[in-house]
Amino acid sequence: TTVVELGGLRVLTDPVLRPHLAFLERQVDAIPPERYAGTDIVVISHLHWDHLDLPSLRLLGSYPTIVVPAGAGDLIRRNGFESVVEMVPGDTVDFGDLKVTATRAIHRGFRPPFGPDAPSLGFLLEDRERRICGMGPPSSGGLTVAMTLELLEAFDIGSGPDAAMRTSALHVIAEAEKLAYA
Repeated sequence: TTVVELGGLRVLTDPVLRPHLAFLERQVDAIPPERYAGTDIVVISHLHWDHLDLPSLRLLGSYPTIVVPAGAGDLIRRNGFESVVEMVPGDTVDFGDLKVTATRAIHRGFRPPFGPDAPSLGFLLEDRERRICGMGPPSSGGLTVAMTLELLEAFDIGSGPDAAMRTSALHVIAEAEKLAYA
């Protein structure tokens, strides 16, 4: 859960605002309500319970615009939220001075046990001064290595024992790791 203020709007990502979620217990203090009061936009990366927590969305009160992966809109609307934007990777939506772009995330987006199923997304949030790239799916272990390698497929970093140590290759590898760990 992150609160970001961009383009004059308050954006909340994958909010879990409660102290408990099923068997998960928050290990740090919850975000104080004054920090998320007046949230304008909520971005949801995928439909797992720890990223799309409907009781947490209800705590927002004013019912902001909820941005979700395509296929999740009906679930959100059935739970009382009217302003819903569904996105697929590559889509961009402008909210005044804030631009939200959905990016591809490699992670199963199914909401157990019965669905729905929707793609997982990362998000690029931009205003005139800043760009913030975020991903809700896990950012450690084998998934991150797989994402890094997939990003590197688009680049020729050379071959041979010293190829990966060239400055240009190191820069590309560092950028791929930065994106994968975002």
